[in-house]
Amino acid sequence: MIDAISDLVEEQKSKPWTKKQCNEWASKAGIYEPWTYADNSLVFPNGKIETKFSLDFWPNKISELPEGLTRINGVLDLNGQDIETLPSSLQYIGGALTLDNTKVKKWPPNFQYIKRNLYIRNCPIQLPPNIKNIVKGKIVRE
Repeated sequence: MIDAISDLVEEQKSKPWTKKQCNEWASKAGIYEPWTYADNSLVFPNGKIETKFSLDFWPNKISELPEGLTRINGVLDLNGQDIETLPSSLQYIGGALTLDNTKVKKWPPNFQYIKRNLYIRNCPIQLPPNIKNIVKGKIVRE
């Protein structure tokens, strides 16, 4: 019974968010005009979520990214955010990824491309063995 409940919770976590959930998240994240965020900044091909632009939340704080997010067509800057996990669906970032000063520990299983640098100063993340094939720029640890 406990395994069934655990499986159900995991399934809900990995289910792609709806436009409404993305707009609610944008409001919590302090994004400008959050009620139109999903329509103006996101694409929903085949149940997946892609951003048209970079994601940078400073000075606001976030604790999660939308589940179902597969592609960010720009930078993802999470420096100092209260985030502990990246979406398991994440595959591509068209710019740099900054995880400095975050609590992210696990690399998403399908994450295969970062066009620019990966910044992981003061971040406990365990990188995959093929990380140099994934990151097209530098890996900055210090």
